[in-house]
Amino acid sequence: MASREDILELLAHYALMIVIMFAVLAGIEAFYGDLDFFISLGIAVVVALAYSIGVRRLGVAPAAWQRGES
Repeated sequence: MASREDILELLAHYALMIVIMFAVLAGIEAFYGDLDFFISLGIAVVVALAYSIGVRRLGVAPAAWQRGES
C-alpha cells in the first residue's frame, strides 16, 4: 500500500503535468485557433510522455515511477 508521502509526491507531479498540458494546448490554440479533439488528445499524450521521460532523466521522478528500473 502506498504511503501518504508517496501519494503526495505523485499528486504534485500529476498536477504539474496537467498544468503543463493546458499551457501547451493554450499556446498552440493561440497560434492555430481551435483544435480538433483528437489532435488535442494526441498533444496531451505527447506532453505526458515527454514529462515522464524528462523527470526520469533529470532524476526528480517520484519513487513510484522509478520502481523496476535498473
